[in-house]
Amino acid sequence: MKKPAAVGAAVRAATGATFMAAERESYPCLVDYLSDVTWDDGSARETATLMVLVEDGHLKACLNDRANGRSLWVAVGSFEEAMVALEGHLSGGTGDWRVKKPFGSTGRKKSG
Repeated sequence: MKKPAAVGAAVRAATGATFMAAERESYPCLVDYLSDVTWDDGSARETATLMVLVEDGHLKACLNDRANGRSLWVAVGSFEEAMVALEGHLSGGTGDWRVKKPFGSTGRKKSG
């Protein structure tokens, strides 16, 4: 694998904007969820992130809603299926959103 050349901030921003424009047609809700920097009322919004990984023979995608402290996972067979599934959950208001636990939290109660 060839090491990539360093990329400046202006180039990164242009590349990201191009990606979002190209994907908006197929996944409008997902692209908006990832990229909208304001809420409907005009107040600032922290954007979401998307993590994709392969584990146990499945492609898994996690949509991390940083603004609301929750995440939505899907486990499917391909990247395309992951994008379709996330788009469907966002457009339909479905999905098993999980509340993010505070960093270092195990979820167990202390005894004593």
